[in-house]
Amino acid sequence: MAGDSEGGQRLTGQRKTSIARKRLLHPRARQQIGAFEMPVILDKYRLAYLPVPKVACTSVKTRMFEIENGVPFKAFRINGKAFHIHHYSNRGVPFESLSKRKIRDHVRIVVVRNPIERFLSGVSNRVVFHKDLAKPVFSSRLAGATLPVMPNLTKFVQHFEDYFRYVGSIEHHFAPMVTFLGKDPGYFEKFLVSANLMSFPTSFGS
Repeated sequence: MAGDSEGGQRLTGQRKTSIARKRLLHPRARQQIGAFEMPVILDKYRLAYLPVPKVACTSVKTRMFEIENGVPFKAFRINGKAFHIHHYSNRGVPFESLSKRKIRDHVRIVVVRNPIERFLSGVSNRVVFHKDLAKPVFSSRLAGATLPVMPNLTKFVQHFEDYFRYVGSIEHHFAPMVTFLGKDPGYFEKFLVSANLMSFPTSFGS
């Protein structure tokens, strides 16, 4: 009986995650947050950037906004709604869902990161700082599966597959880089390493 209950909870979690993803990819939802399926594009330089969560995407998007608009990006509010740099362009979507037609003739660039560093950054940012697991939308689900909402690193690693399954933000920020970049490195003309991103502004404008 306990096994059936746990299985039902897992199925419910998977179904909710699937529904949430479909809502996020709905055309009306994409319209609300901008060109969701488009890479970040600078037509003036014929450059296209494909963001990957937890791989310096906030820094790169902020820099691209400044290049395109001539002023630094600052978060702002309209009618009480906060807008962040991630409303400026896509937040990182599966490679196969991207609209690639417009960037056929662009120089396509990507930033990569050591997977272990990316994982630890995700834990620090999403689990510790933002406390995603403790948010009501997820905490009740995790409690039902007897998973702690404030796990230490060891616990999070031990139960990573469950957290990945139940919590949408964990699935998004911890998905493999190939999810967002595809499996063919030849699709990109330039690779930048997040640890050496100080070279980004110089190489970017050239």
